Amino acid sequence: MNLGLSGAPTPAARIADFVGPGADRSADLSASGQTLADVIADDFRAFTNTGLEQDQAEEFVFLAESAGLNTSQGSVRAGLRQSAQATAGSPDSLVSNNISGAAAVTLVTAETTLAYGHPFFEKVGIGGAIRYIYGNTFVDYTTFYEVDSVRELIKETLEFNNRQDGHDFGIDLGVLVKPFDWLRIGIVARNLNEPDFKVDVPKEIRSELRDAGVKLNRFVIERQARLGVAIDVVPWWTLALDIDLTKNKSEFVTDFESRLLSFGTEVRIAYRWFSLALRGGAFMNIGADQNQAPTITGGFGLGFGNFTLDFAGSIATERDRFESIGSNDHFPIRVGFAGELGYRITF
Repeated sequence: MNLGLSGAPTPAARIADFVGPGADRSADLSASGQTLADVIADDFRAFTNTGLEQDQAEEFVFLAESAGLNTSQGSVRAGLRQSAQATAGSPDSLVSNNISGAAAVTLVTAETTLAYGHPFFEKVGIGGAIRYIYGNTFVDYTTFYEVDSVRELIKETLEFNNRQDGHDFGIDLGVLVKPFDWLRIGIVARNLNEPDFKVDVPKEIRSELRDAGVKLNRFVIERQARLGVAIDVVPWWTLALDIDLTKNKSEFVTDFESRLLSFGTEVRIAYRWFSLALRGGAFMNIGADQNQAPTITGGFGLGFGNFTLDFAGSIATERDRFESIGSNDHFPIRVGFAGELGYRITF
């Protein structure tokens, strides 16, 4: 969007502004570069009739290949053609007017849960929960021209200036089967009613998101089913494995699905009214074609009588590289943390 390279008043003048009269570069271009130049020449002819279009298109592609761009890649070809079309088509599409940038959308929730479970025949338990959810959606959009480095871009993006408060309820149901004292098998369905929260989308990206087929007016927490198995190796040490039975789609990243496979362990220490649980594990997304590297998790839980306090965190082993002028940074693709305070009542 807005990738033109000249603000001259006429199409011919704008094309000449950045490639001049051009030159016959057919001997210098790759095969893919030549076919791209032919397409761009046709685009130029749609705006001008100077007789220079072929040479100017070849000069444009030659400059791109000389800068190291691989014109056999679809994204490179599409970007170069779009830039040529924008330059010829409008004087208002200067790169200096470019609003390309990075958008971040986050939902932060605080929940109060009322749960109840009941055992049957000492082998089966059925339970459910109703959660009041107070949610805040944060959206921020930062253009590339507002920042000088990737670190600054991430910092600006994560300020989340557009905030929208919301309230909703979540409904969960679960079944636990205990065929032996050392084995538990459970299945849970969460967010059966699919609670959602309004998103305040910055005006700079509304039309682009619509064109991409992304709907950002609501942040929906999709319903999810999960199966898990836990084995008590000894009374104070547990191993666990669980997997999503459903695939969850992303509202903000098209063609991305999430289906998590997790495994972990917990060691428990108890003395009178005090207890300590140490936890570690990992999970990976088996529902996507990329970002499948495991994410390491860890946490601990404290018990004081009927009160419980839990903290957990995670960090991905895979990192994405972000390059900008003067910097080459790597950041984890996923970072998370959670905390929970509870009180247990038995009746």
